[in-house]
Amino acid sequence: MFNGRLEDSVTRFVVGVACVWTMALSAWGAYGVTDEIQGKIDRAAASGGGVVSLDAGEYPVATIFLKSNVTLELKKGAVLLGSTNRADYTSVVAPMNGKPTGQNAIVGANAATNIALVGEGVIDGRGWALHPMDRNPGRWKDVMFYRCRGVRVEGVTLRNPATWTCHIKECEDVVVRRMTIRALQNMNNDGIDIDAKNVLIENCDIDADDDAICPKSDNSNFICENVEVRNCRLASNCNHIKLGTSSKGGFRNIWVHDCELVSCATNIIPQFKNNIGKSNDIPGWDKRDIASRVAIAVECVDGGILENVRVNDIKMTRCCQTPILVRLGRRREHPKGKASHLKNVVIENVTGESASLLASSITGVPGLRPQEVTIRNVKLKVMGGGPASEVTRSVPEVEKAYPENRMFRRQMLPAYGFYVRHADGVRFENVELAYTGDTEARPAILADDSAKVEVKNCRLQAPKGEYPAVLQR
Repeated sequence: MFNGRLEDSVTRFVVGVACVWTMALSAWGAYGVTDEIQGKIDRAAASGGGVVSLDAGEYPVATIFLKSNVTLELKKGAVLLGSTNRADYTSVVAPMNGKPTGQNAIVGANAATNIALVGEGVIDGRGWALHPMDRNPGRWKDVMFYRCRGVRVEGVTLRNPATWTCHIKECEDVVVRRMTIRALQNMNNDGIDIDAKNVLIENCDIDADDDAICPKSDNSNFICENVEVRNCRLASNCNHIKLGTSSKGGFRNIWVHDCELVSCATNIIPQFKNNIGKSNDIPGWDKRDIASRVAIAVECVDGGILENVRVNDIKMTRCCQTPILVRLGRRREHPKGKASHLKNVVIENVTGESASLLASSITGVPGLRPQEVTIRNVKLKVMGGGPASEVTRSVPEVEKAYPENRMFRRQMLPAYGFYVRHADGVRFENVELAYTGDTEARPAILADDSAKVEVKNCRLQAPKGEYPAVLQR
């Protein structure tokens, strides 16, 4: 017995020493390679700029900072392997009020101009080193650029981030093209987060467990504007296209078009039972069915503005619980007391099918009303089966709720197609709505406390029972 315990203790000691030694070697390797690559970038910047190329091979690194007028080229077969120790990283954003910002990244830049990340190589965040539900600070992104001007990202593949994949924050004049993202390690794995001005994103292939394309506005003094996203393939387990989870400054002139929305390659939710419960108890949704929460979400809830947004020529498979969500809310107020508004939104030329009983919606709250929202040339087939009792059921205001399809306490809405409330100037033109099954009793479109709601040239499958296809009350 004694010998057995001694052998077990020795074994544990040896294994422990081996693990510590391996981690030390890994850290030493990351620091050494990081310093070597950073040195090349610094020397290129000091000489006026240039290209730093990495040949095929694996490069264990911590944070690498791009400098003005420098291009980092990852040739085919080159792989930057992010350190699996969050303590190895340097924040891209300097501490604020003496507190670390936690904005870590493998490749970052702060206040640089004319920078580029290009090539056929890979940045692998190795986010699998953290538990998929890890929300502790210091997780690292694959790429983050902060307050830079003249940014180009082209051709590279980003995968396995520990948090968001590519974050473009308060930058100007940005081009992202032909980038591939595979971000399915963590429930916080966004694809591209855009908080910038004058941005073009095109021909990208994104498969993300969280939001795929996500314009944000984290600074009440900075408006995300003049953004175009086109010709992308987007997969998400959260939202395929989402404006406004953070909407402090707001959005202006956003155009997303000619994109294909599909289901993710996998869904990590079923692997973690603690995350399956009431929060995911969506009416009609089979948890085995890989589907995002919302395909197209246009939201403004944090005191900012949202105007001139167009989403068009979108094809979606049966890849979402809810096709469209437009929301003006009051989660936060603007620090200077400015009035929030949402106006001039056009969603057109969209075809698709939904995978739950949570309908599309266009809603405001008392005192904040979306204005001039057009749904045009949209053809949707949605899940049917809603009872007539849902039409008279009270829908809570939830003025300060996180904006998502299940914010109304996860209940069905009073319509099977679109529920409109506290909104003015909503137009449905050439819209076709149909449902599966033969027991749907809710109207196709229902409007509460809304003015100038127009329904023109629409084909709406009639509900079963007493209610008309369009009901305004």
